Amino acid sequence: MSSVKVNRQSQCEPVFNNIVKWAKNIFGLKQKDQSNFEKKVIFVVGVYKCGTSWLSYALGKHPQAMALPELDVIRAFAKENTRNLHPRSVDERIKYIFSASNYGRLPAAITNESCGVAHGEMFDYFEQNANKQIILKNSLTGQEFDRQRAFRLTGQGCGLKSYLNYWQLDKASAEKLFATAIFNSNPKEAIRAFCKIHQDFSGEFLVLKSADQINHLGHLKDIMPNSPRILIIRDGRDMAISATKFEQYVREKTHFGDIWGVVEQGFWRRLEQWVHVVHSVNEYEKHGDLYVLRYEDLSFDFLNTFSKLLDWIGLDSSKEIVEEIKRESSFEKMSGGRSKGCEDMSSNIRKGISGEWRSFLSKPDKEKAWEIAGKELATFGYEKL
Repeated sequence: MSSVKVNRQSQCEPVFNNIVKWAKNIFGLKQKDQSNFEKKVIFVVGVYKCGTSWLSYALGKHPQAMALPELDVIRAFAKENTRNLHPRSVDERIKYIFSASNYGRLPAAITNESCGVAHGEMFDYFEQNANKQIILKNSLTGQEFDRQRAFRLTGQGCGLKSYLNYWQLDKASAEKLFATAIFNSNPKEAIRAFCKIHQDFSGEFLVLKSADQINHLGHLKDIMPNSPRILIIRDGRDMAISATKFEQYVREKTHFGDIWGVVEQGFWRRLEQWVHVVHSVNEYEKHGDLYVLRYEDLSFDFLNTFSKLLDWIGLDSSKEIVEEIKRESSFEKMSGGRSKGCEDMSSNIRKGISGEWRSFLSKPDKEKAWEIAGKELATFGYEKL
C-alpha cells in the first residue's frame, strides 16, 4: 500500500474513532437492554442444501423482520477452523464483508488492490455514494425508497433485492459498519456491533443465515446468548442428492468450478458429513439452545410449522400474515414460476420436493444409506424405506 493511501487512511481514522467507541460500548449495555437486543437477532443454520435459504427468506417476509443475504458473520471477522476466535486481518474483513459476499458487492477495485485494501479510495467511494436512497430509487423501483420494507422490493426469485444489504443502509449506519470492519479487531465485539448496526437500522427483528454456522453454535451462544438459533434439518439422503447434483453441474457446465475449487464429493461422502453435523447438534437441542424444524414439515404443512416457529421467536403468527408469507416464499414464487418437481440444475432452488431418494437410490444403496445414517435419520423421524 502506498504512503499516500496510508496517509489517507490516517485522515479517515479520526472520523471513525467515535464510532468505534460506540461499537465497544455495546458491551456496556444494561443486562436487560442486551437481552432485548439479542432476542431480535435470529440465526438460521443448517447443513448445505437443507433449506436455510428458504427459511431465512420466509422469515424476512414477515412485516416485523428483515433478512440479510447469506453472510457468515463469524467467518467474516474470525479465522476458520479454530477453537477460539482469532481475528482476521483488516484486509480479509473488508474483502469478505464488502466484496466476497452478496451483502456488499462493492467493486473489487475498491476493496482489493494487490491483496490489500485501498482504505482511502474506499472511503472516497463511500463518501461519493452516501445517498443510498437515490441509488435505490434509480436502480430498483423508480419510486421513493421505504427502507423499513426493503425486503419487499423483490427481484426475480431469491435475488438480492429481497434482502437488506449494504446499499440500503443510511449514511450513519454505513459509517459504523466501516468503522467496525476496519478498526475493530476483536471478533466478539465486531460481530455484536455488526448485528446491532443492522438491528438498530431496521428497528425490527434481524435474520442472519449461514449454513456453515452450524459448526460454530458454541461461539454463537457465547457471543449472542439470548438470540434465537434455528436449525432446519432435511432427510440426509435428499440433501446428499441435491448437493451432489449441484456440484456436478458446477463442475461440468460452468466456469465457476475452477473459481470455487469445487471438488465433487459424491453422495456417500455428503451423507457421512450430514451424519457428523446432525449428531453434533443433539446436545444443543437437548439443552433448549436450538429450535429444530424439518424441511419436510415446512414443505407439507407450512402454516402450522411456521406459525409454531413464529410463536417461539415472539413474532406475530396471525393467520393472515402466515398465509401471505406462504404465498411469497412458495417454490413457484422463488423459482420464477416453475412448479415443484420441475428441475433446474443451475438454480439454487433446484426441484423443491422431498423423498427423491426413494426413486434415486437402488435397493442396495437404500440399505447402505441406512447403515451409514440410520440412527440419525430415525432420531429426526425419517423412515428406512
